[in-house]
Amino acid sequence: MSKWDDTGELHVERAHLAGLYAFLDRERAAAAAEHAAVLRDSSGTGHPERRQREVAVQTLAARLRRSRAAENGLCFENPRTADDHLVHIGRAGLLDPADDHRPLLTDWRAPAARPFYTATAANPEGVRRRRHFRTRGRALLDFHDDRLQNGPDNEKVRALAAAVADRQSAPGADEPIPIEADDYAEGVLQVLDVDGMDDDGET
Repeated sequence: MSKWDDTGELHVERAHLAGLYAFLDRERAAAAAEHAAVLRDSSGTGHPERRQREVAVQTLAARLRRSRAAENGLCFENPRTADDHLVHIGRAGLLDPADDHRPLLTDWRAPAARPFYTATAANPEGVRRRRHFRTRGRALLDFHDDRLQNGPDNEKVRALAAAVADRQSAPGADEPIPIEADDYAEGVLQVLDVDGMDDDGET
């Protein structure tokens, strides 16, 4: 895990976050205008017309609620995949209709966001770097990165995970695995998930 050390990157991330909020504001304003227009609409008094207006009011009201709920902590993570693709993850999904509905922000509950939460250094699932944002209101204060690929520490993690898996299935599995002092100093063990422990922390 590394703390950001490039103010240039911080400026870029702040500019991107400001752009996301500007997009959210436009979406909210458009939904509010449509909602008000539907409420004022008195044309068509038949049951199909009334039902259509009711559905439109409910849909636009839900859209407004989602946009308001996304106000705080709109974007909180920016992972980079192994093929250098950036994905911004946040409280709501935002699509740009002017650019073939390109995802600007991926909802954290969407299946596309899953690898960025389940990836580890031992099993990065195609994620190279996971960037966590710390925000207050609309302001990005700072961020820190989790490096999951392309580093000597991550090779140690994968080797150690493989050693744990082999030892659990081999005779004499209750014997401890030797770990170098440097592994502690470099923080390798902080990102290792070891399966096979019971509730008391015993294997």
